[in-house]
Amino acid sequence: MDWSWWPVTTQSFNILSDGFRRKASGTSFVDTVVAAEQQIMTAFRNKGLTIRKEQA
Repeated sequence: MDWSWWPVTTQSFNILSDGFRRKASGTSFVDTVVAAEQQIMTAFRNKGLTIRKEQA
């Protein structure tokens, strides 16, 4: 199977961009990144990919 990262990368950028646009309505950048992380992880899983969150 040929794999290309650009669809997942584009979707990730769109998720972040949508969240940053919500800043005008009072959403913090930190809250945006936290929410985007979950949405991006879900997008990966929905495409059949394995993804995990590392703990600091």
